[in-house]
Amino acid sequence: MSDKRPINALGLPESTVLRLNEANLRNIADLSALGSVAALAKRSNLNLSESTAVFVAIETLNAPTISTAALGTPCSVFFDPTTGPQLITFIRGLDEKFGLGLPTGELVHVCGIPGTGKTQLTMQLCLTVQIPKPMGGLDGSAIFIDTEGSFSAARLHTMARSLREHLSARVQRVREAGGGPQSDAMGRAVSCMDPDGMLGRVKLMRVLDVSELLACVQMLPGILSVATDTRLIVIDSLAMHFRHTQFDSARDRAQLMAELCDSLSIIAYRFKLLIVITNHTTTKYTRVGRQAYLGPALGDAVFLAPVANLMLGRDSRGEGRTIRVQSRHLIDRRPVPICVGAEGVRDGLA
Repeated sequence: MSDKRPINALGLPESTVLRLNEANLRNIADLSALGSVAALAKRSNLNLSESTAVFVAIETLNAPTISTAALGTPCSVFFDPTTGPQLITFIRGLDEKFGLGLPTGELVHVCGIPGTGKTQLTMQLCLTVQIPKPMGGLDGSAIFIDTEGSFSAARLHTMARSLREHLSARVQRVREAGGGPQSDAMGRAVSCMDPDGMLGRVKLMRVLDVSELLACVQMLPGILSVATDTRLIVIDSLAMHFRHTQFDSARDRAQLMAELCDSLSIIAYRFKLLIVITNHTTTKYTRVGRQAYLGPALGDAVFLAPVANLMLGRDSRGEGRTIRVQSRHLIDRRPVPICVGAEGVRDGLA
């Protein structure tokens, strides 16, 4: 059934409403029928930022109302197992920060300089999301939105073989400890984890510019309504095209980025899945003393909108790699040592 609610219900700026009316777009059904941000921009003479804001407003209007009381305290969102399933990362120190793994229904931001393991980590999540439920996993599929061309099927296949070997060894240990029926269920589940089949549960979407990325995000609700087993979406990276696209002003880019992050957060909550975005670093300066430091690119929205920021980098000696978890919900800010190799990302030596 078409949505005949007037566009005034979206809470858009008067200038935007005026241009939509001039384009003979009167209600939400008219907007939805256009099907994409680019089509709306062409029809109404709005820029990409304004067009995206229209579709984000529609998504927000249609999203379920979130009761503040139902959310509980900030810490309970992470540590109360009744809040929803969690995605095992296979990095024990990181999983323990959140209880059992990264929380579903949330947006998580991964940032770091080149070579710190951002893509490797996100590819690993595309596999660990498939861990069977008898072994504490989500038994879900993943969507990988690649903006940089860094996705490697061969590398993912190597990681899939390593994951299966690790899980098989775990099943054997449970059997040796007298696991009984539990070990039998785990064994049957792991036997179904064929590396080729695991690659088949990772859907790859290659996007070449900002317009394609925005259109891709806009299409996600429709895709997820069909691909109901999806429990993870990765965008690697969010920064790529935004840093190489000419915007009218830095403010326009920041606004579009904020709207995009809001839209991703809504999708994550609505479909009860985890969305992970990766980002580049850039040189920033402290307000006092103008001291240079490396921080996330693309403005505050990318850092503030996600429920957690995973900052990949080097340890204090510059020898090993670490993940620093920054979140207003977490008290433990100690870095997690990691080791990045062909088999994936694992716990490192402290």
